[in-house]
Amino acid sequence: MIKSNNEISYYRSIDAIFCALTTGVKIIVEDKQCVQGNAFIDTRVFDSYELVRQVRFRFHLETVLNCLNIFGVPLDPVTHEPLPTNVAVQIHYRENQTHPLQLYLEEDGVITECLIKVLDDTDTIDFDFQTENIVSKVVFKASGFKEALSEIDLKADCIELFITQDVPHFRLIANGCGGSTSVDITQDSPVMDTFLCTEPVHNRYKTQFFQYILRA
Repeated sequence: MIKSNNEISYYRSIDAIFCALTTGVKIIVEDKQCVQGNAFIDTRVFDSYELVRQVRFRFHLETVLNCLNIFGVPLDPVTHEPLPTNVAVQIHYRENQTHPLQLYLEEDGVITECLIKVLDDTDTIDFDFQTENIVSKVVFKASGFKEALSEIDLKADCIELFITQDVPHFRLIANGCGGSTSVDITQDSPVMDTFLCTEPVHNRYKTQFFQYILRA
C-alpha cells in the first residue's frame, strides 16, 4: 500500500507503459517516439510490495489519473496549489491479458474499487548510451534548471544548446520572430551537479521539448 499525492501529468491523453520491477514501479510515456518521460517509484515508498515476476503492460494514462483523483484534489486557499491528501491506494495485477488492473482507493473509511482494462505492450525508445561514445554529460538540479529555462523565451520556435569546454560551458539560446534570448550556466554554478565535455556540442531542438521539462 502506498500513500498517494494527486498529481496531474502533461501526458494525460496518451498511453503509458507500466513496468513492475523488483526494485519498484516504472512508468514510461512517450510523444511521437522522440521524447520520453520516466517516473520511478522505489519499493521503499510502498508500505507493502509483493512481486512474483516482472510484468509490463500498456494502459491509458488519463483513465488511471482520473481514478487516482476520484476523491478530488484539495487546493490551498491562498496559492491554489494542490495539497497533500490522506488517500491510500492498493494496486493489484494478475499477469493475464483478460485481467484488469485493480486499484483500491481509501479515504476516511470510504473505499472505491477501479477496474482498468490493460492494453498490449508496445516498444519504447531504447536510449542505449554507450559510455565510450559520450562527448558531453551535464546534470542539473531540477529546480535550478527550471529557473534557468524561465529566463528564455519559451514561445520561440526553437532552442539552441551549446556545450563547450570553455566559459560559459553551457548555453541555451531561444530564437523567435521577436529576436533571441539566452541563458548561460558555468560548470562551477550551484545549479550544475556534473559537467563533462570532451568536444563542443551544438544542437537545435523544438521549444516544445523544453516545455515538457517545466511541466514534469
